[in-house]
Amino acid sequence: GYLSDAEEYNLAIDYFLKALIFKPDDAESRLKVGLTYYFAGNREAAKRFIEEVMQSFDLKQSPQYGVIRPILLDLGLEK
Repeated sequence: GYLSDAEEYNLAIDYFLKALIFKPDDAESRLKVGLTYYFAGNREAAKRFIEEVMQSFDLKQSPQYGVIRPILLDLGLEK
């Protein structure tokens, strides 16, 4: 059968969190957790994970910046 969106988001979050166990400093996996939380509707967790990434990595340097900037604005992480 097919998974609901919520189930798919939860599976993705679990996958990325497991990746962080092995590479806790992996900014890309941490960002993916934050973005997945955002799309799952958990803004608080999204903001927490993305803020952690922003402490050690300038997201403006990311090739994905144009895509994630609206999310950063929506979460109040950028003006």
